[in-house]
Amino acid sequence: MGAGGNMSAPTTKKPLQRVPISKPPFTLSDIKKVIPHTAFSDLSYAPSWPAYWIVQGCVCTGIWVIAHECGHQAFSDYPWINDTVGLILHSALLTPYFSWKYSHRRHHSNTGSLERDENYVPKYKSQLRWYTKVYANNPLGRLFMLAFTLTAGLHLYFAINIAGRPYGRFASHYDPYSPIYSDRERLQIFISDVGVIATSYVLYHVAITQGLTWLVCIYGVPLLIVNAFIVLITFLHHTHPSLPHYDSYEWNWLKGALATVDRDYGVLNNIFHHIADTHVVHHLFPAIPHYHATEATKAVKPLLGEFYQFDGTPFYKAMWRDFKECIYVETDEGSQHKGVFCVGSGRVSGYPAKISAPPPHSWLVDFVGSSMANIGGTFILLRMRLRFGKKMNQESSPHPQQNPPRRNNEPPSSSSMPTLVDTSPLPPSTQVVGEPSQSEGPTIMTASFIRH
Repeated sequence: MGAGGNMSAPTTKKPLQRVPISKPPFTLSDIKKVIPHTAFSDLSYAPSWPAYWIVQGCVCTGIWVIAHECGHQAFSDYPWINDTVGLILHSALLTPYFSWKYSHRRHHSNTGSLERDENYVPKYKSQLRWYTKVYANNPLGRLFMLAFTLTAGLHLYFAINIAGRPYGRFASHYDPYSPIYSDRERLQIFISDVGVIATSYVLYHVAITQGLTWLVCIYGVPLLIVNAFIVLITFLHHTHPSLPHYDSYEWNWLKGALATVDRDYGVLNNIFHHIADTHVVHHLFPAIPHYHATEATKAVKPLLGEFYQFDGTPFYKAMWRDFKECIYVETDEGSQHKGVFCVGSGRVSGYPAKISAPPPHSWLVDFVGSSMANIGGTFILLRMRLRFGKKMNQESSPHPQQNPPRRNNEPPSSSSMPTLVDTSPLPPSTQVVGEPSQSEGPTIMTASFIRH
């Protein structure tokens, strides 16, 4: 009735039939062929990945540098903002923020010192191991060592203090009771560990949900590039034949701060916030923000004169050249100052004679060439120290070694002095040994330092 004649008949749904149990007349390959190719292009479009890795790695290196600025209190006028931003950014890149902040500050306080610098501590020529020649004179071996240094060096430094200042016992950036840190810093080392653990936990769940391949492509490879650039930037800042290293008789803060070199990374200077081409002024005044560092460098260059060092060699060429040439240090026989150490005597390939350089990578030779049992032994000693506490330390070191007297070691003015200066005694592995001088007449003993 009414509009009933215009009503459509109700549609009845056909019930689902049982799935056939016979063998399908098609294969999985046949199914894949009918799906558009673009549906599989997320992780399989190989040509785009290297470009992404390079761009993302460079950008994340710039982010790492911002956290570095926070560690120097150069990001904000408020310390709590600096530490909050630095902790978040460094933790996201698996860097323990406070742990690195304090060891890096001590590096700034002791740059160029053979006894107190915190990283890239050089070896003397007499201490080189037999296997140094195996890789130093072999391009393939040198390439392997360089690749290993760039990819694994940063986190080995964090974990077991590879390339760091020798403390006479196990030291780690993850250990709040490491000899690197003072009692008032230990709580913040715990906080750094929590930040790294939290990031690792997030990455674990990302790998579970998205897959390990996805995580490696999106996060892992760019992180390796970040690590490589941080190691390379630091390496080239403090490794050059024009740079001296000093023992305790010649070192002072200003001479050490000037023992660095600015480098040119081309367009990457802007992406890296000018950390590479303004490093000299950064060591003189670490609290200058990166966006003022260029003008500060231009202002100080006329005053510094020959004390300012700049090398415009492309960084990839300088990397290979300096990794090849800068192997060890020895006393500069042409200098009247016996506490100055250089890259050997005479002429080194590609460089003028009588110029100084710290070796960047002798730590890596030790790591590869030494037995892993030594590392296991340090962990055992660490556990013994935690168990017996101060009693063991007193029994093992009843007579702590005192610093030898220093000459020409007047501290800089308060305007240029870092906020934290390491005044701890020399490590037990350093001792003063007499050497006869080359002067005529009666034999005169002059002091030099040999680290065992």
